Amino acid sequence: SKEDKRPRKTPASSQQNWCIIYPAYIDSSKTVAEGRKIPKQLCPEKPTLKEIFNELTALKFRVLPENKAYSRGFHAVEMGRVRYQLRNDDGTPCISDLTTRVQVMKRISERIIRAYRSAPQASTKTEGGKKK
Repeated sequence: SKEDKRPRKTPASSQQNWCIIYPAYIDSSKTVAEGRKIPKQLCPEKPTLKEIFNELTALKFRVLPENKAYSRGFHAVEMGRVRYQLRNDDGTPCISDLTTRVQVMKRISERIIRAYRSAPQASTKTEGGKKK
């Protein structure tokens, strides 16, 4: 039919059609050539698989961790990636305000920075202020 420009052989809910995030995609210490996908100023430094998994889960995505190596990261300390379902079988986004991979990467980067990166720095500054 005219509506189906590219018919899918497998449904969007099939895990092989889920999107993938490697930690390098949102790592501020990586260059674009090394695999970073979003602007450096939006990225946390060295995000872990657990942080990515936790934030995707908190956003209510269906997620699946996988023990796969990133092709550009042959010296990677941590191996692995996370798959997540971006779209339903009918093509609608699973999370209404996150419709693209880039939006998802930006949102989880923002959440990782807020949850895991800024808390220790803030508590250190507060303690320093109390001692004076």
